[in-house]
Amino acid sequence: MSTKPKRQFGVWMDNRHATVVGHETPDATGFSILGHVENPGPENNSNENAANHQEQALVQKYFKEIGMGVQGFMAVLIFVAVFLAGFYYVLRKGAFEWDK
Repeated sequence: MSTKPKRQFGVWMDNRHATVVGHETPDATGFSILGHVENPGPENNSNENAANHQEQALVQKYFKEIGMGVQGFMAVLIFVAVFLAGFYYVLRKGAFEWDK
């Protein structure tokens, strides 16, 4: 068993705003707000392709800013991605069709 203290945190988010809460120090007992992250969204653009690329770049930047300074955040994202990929595979395979 590891004696290294685990860092606990939580993220409340939607597609435009995120609030990160957690312990400021490993030995702290209470949670506090560690930061706020905002995604301004794409600017008005007459070219749909350019607007789509700008929106994708802003979303990537948004998640990178949330993950900065939060240990283990990338591990959580990888777990969620693998879980969703597995769920999608099972769904496409037809395992959830109960009438068989």
